[in-house]
Amino acid sequence: MYQHLAAEPTLSPNPEATVIPAPEPFPGLEAFLSRHKRLVGARALRILLSHPHQEIPASRLDEMLRQGSVDLPPASGEGFALVETPIPYSDRRAIREVKARLDYLLKLTTPADPARRREISALRGYLRDCQGPGGKLRNFESSSRKPYKRIWAALNCLLRHCRKEDPRLCLYLRKHLHSGREFCFSPPRSGITF
Repeated sequence: MYQHLAAEPTLSPNPEATVIPAPEPFPGLEAFLSRHKRLVGARALRILLSHPHQEIPASRLDEMLRQGSVDLPPASGEGFALVETPIPYSDRRAIREVKARLDYLLKLTTPADPARRREISALRGYLRDCQGPGGKLRNFESSSRKPYKRIWAALNCLLRHCRKEDPRLCLYLRKHLHSGREFCFSPPRSGITF
């Protein structure tokens, strides 16, 4: 079904400098990526394929995608991890005060005028925005989470296209594509496995 074309090795006068290109990790992968070259997920996967078994942080991968580069930029601040403390939308004291004011407005026996209805609606909206399920305070997203979500969404879009065109290739990619704080493509060291 697929034809594997091996590239000729590049010969040079220096025998140590002979470069033998690596074979395509999975038959049809290169053709699939060429068909979808405009998708951000395809460009991200190309970067990951060019650095197999190497974990690349989402922020660095995002930077490489914006620059259109497949080479890893030099790591700045290597050895240091940026730990971001989540910043809550509000604090417990403010939530208590908003709830107390809301209770007060709801207990008034006089008919609610339009201004009071707007205030009640605004207070309920504020509580809805600041609290998650069970009353837990919500936090602003960290700056490292946004590139991760953007890249993961792009890769999932690419995988949906892949599932329609070649389910076996999709299975292969899902098995060897890893994400977390870093993205990594870890093809098998020898042979193709499913």
